[in-house]
Amino acid sequence: MCYTNKVRRFPHAESKLSQGVLYNTLTGFLHRIHRVVTRRRRWAEHAATRAADHVKHGYDAKLIKRKLVSFIDHHYLPVQRRAAMSELTRRGFERKLKEDEEEKRKRRDDATRRWSAAEQAAAAMQEVTRRVGGEERAKRARTVRAKAQAQRVAKRVTADALRAEEEEERRRESATRRHRGGCACS
Repeated sequence: MCYTNKVRRFPHAESKLSQGVLYNTLTGFLHRIHRVVTRRRRWAEHAATRAADHVKHGYDAKLIKRKLVSFIDHHYLPVQRRAAMSELTRRGFERKLKEDEEEKRKRRDDATRRWSAAEQAAAAMQEVTRRVGGEERAKRARTVRAKAQAQRVAKRVTADALRAEEEEERRRESATRRHRGGCACS
């Protein structure tokens, strides 16, 4: 990607700006990368990524797609390659939208998994605590060991969740680094 996902480089879709201004930010971006990026596939990739980001932040997918096609029809040279370039960009745009949906679903599943693991650890701790309160002194040593074991399990579950988040962050950073190596926009 030629820009970070953390900073949005266009107005919010719900802002009070006119629709023309909102959607022409994409056209301005297309003009900038048209001057800078010389490879067709790279241009199509950057255009599709920015268009998908617009949609992800609340812009209308139909209008964004229309802006992409219109830009290619009016500005792309050679004229004979316009249809192929339009198709390449459209496919990239649809692929990026699909990837965003899959990433959203994966985040939701991971959050659900972490939540259920935390609930299980809390239930185990409550069970151990309940046992400690009702047993005699001789049995307390065993329950203390069980409580310590439950705490270790809870720590392990938390560590696994943190490790998965760090791994995801490293994957994103490596994708960004890989991109910056071959991108003219860095």
